[in-house]
Amino acid sequence: MSKKKKSYKAKYKGVRYIAKALVKYQRGRYKNYNSALPDARIFFNKIKSSGQKVTLYSIWNLSRKKKGNIPKIDKNLLAKSFFFELVDYPTWIARCSNNIFFISKLIPISKKEIQGGSIITYEEYFASFVNFINGMKSLTSPEENRYETDWLITCTEPTKNPATKRWESKIITVDSDGKEFDYGFNPNNPNIIATKPTLSGTIKTPEPTTPEPIIINQPQNAERVKEIRGLISDLRQDVKDGFISKEDYSKFVKELTSKLDKGGIL
Repeated sequence: MSKKKKSYKAKYKGVRYIAKALVKYQRGRYKNYNSALPDARIFFNKIKSSGQKVTLYSIWNLSRKKKGNIPKIDKNLLAKSFFFELVDYPTWIARCSNNIFFISKLIPISKKEIQGGSIITYEEYFASFVNFINGMKSLTSPEENRYETDWLITCTEPTKNPATKRWESKIITVDSDGKEFDYGFNPNNPNIIATKPTLSGTIKTPEPTTPEPIIINQPQNAERVKEIRGLISDLRQDVKDGFISKEDYSKFVKELTSKLDKGGIL
């Protein structure tokens, strides 16, 4: 007898979802849930009346219009990412407006800043930081999966710097609660390897989680790593759209990673 396939019911996204998203990703503008509710109701009505789905993208299209001439920044940069996802930052930055500049203590001091829309390479700007964190991660127990609660990356909302008279966004490290935390990387000496694990002490895990990260500084795996990241990105979108559950997502990602580790074809 064949087993009946369980259907996954998509989570309803309404005013509450929008309000929580505004507080989570635009802390500088919305201090708490109640302060975000008025705009959340307005955005929800506009999204529904236009026939769109409630997604982070449709929310940002409305919420950022109220900010005047703030340059557009790719939505992936405003979300929390695992440290090894810095490999995708050059692509996301290339999608941004060229009147925004990215500054960070996570890149060698000689590089200092990046202009939106420009073409940069992961190796030049972010590999040294990822290598530093990989060294730190090797000093922790593999079973802990500390990368899920520490060493997370995000960008701040663009703000106008009165001194330079330009729009700037900071690429920063945060804990799983989204609070900025310094993990000890020194941009003046980017090639120094960590000698001890620096942890924030938080235990909250970001959603969705992934299995053990792939070490991306191995040239022989570059193409296959790129392929698996694309597949994982598609699975994440399926979770957001309600096509698969988070449990199925975790199972699929583990299978993909297992095949990669064993040298199999994805």
